[in-house]
Amino acid sequence: MCADPCVLTQTMCSDPDHVCVLQVSMVPDGPFPTVDVPDHAHYTIGSIILAIGITGMVGNLLVIYAFSRSRSLRTPANTFIINLAVTDLLMCVTQTPVFFTTSMHKRWIFGEKACELYAFCGALFGICSMVTLTVIAVDRYFVITRPLTSIGVLSQQRALLILSAAWVYSLGWSLPPFFGWTDREPDREPPEKLTENLQTT
Repeated sequence: MCADPCVLTQTMCSDPDHVCVLQVSMVPDGPFPTVDVPDHAHYTIGSIILAIGITGMVGNLLVIYAFSRSRSLRTPANTFIINLAVTDLLMCVTQTPVFFTTSMHKRWIFGEKACELYAFCGALFGICSMVTLTVIAVDRYFVITRPLTSIGVLSQQRALLILSAAWVYSLGWSLPPFFGWTDREPDREPPEKLTENLQTT
């Protein structure tokens, strides 16, 4: 076992064997090792994500407010837009504060269960957002290419059914890690084992 802090150093390629070891620096500060990067990198990235998250919260809240106040905006097609605003808002709310706090501490401080929940929210809202964007693109395609035949095809009930399917699909990809699927065992390997795995001939 290497001492605390643990640093895995680099071995340069040598002739004639040409054996290389990738340089990896890991500092196990608590139960969650972290990559050893300069402090200013943590602070800079955390601040950028905080600014993006606050902008996203304000922007999506304005979209939801406009949709709720104006009855004329409550069309089936705009239902997709409001779902996109909701997923993006939830993404900002669940990811930004945690990411910023972690960056300020330069390591994960919320525990293993919170890590799983953080990843679940990121996957759920991220996948649902992408699926919603796909649905919007398909809807706009038919409106532009078949303007007459597409009139009245999309009802409010059909729009809600499509969005329900999008959420179910997103849950299908987000829930399995809670039950051990895609468990990242290499993350739990000791540093010397990681060095052995990274060595190539």
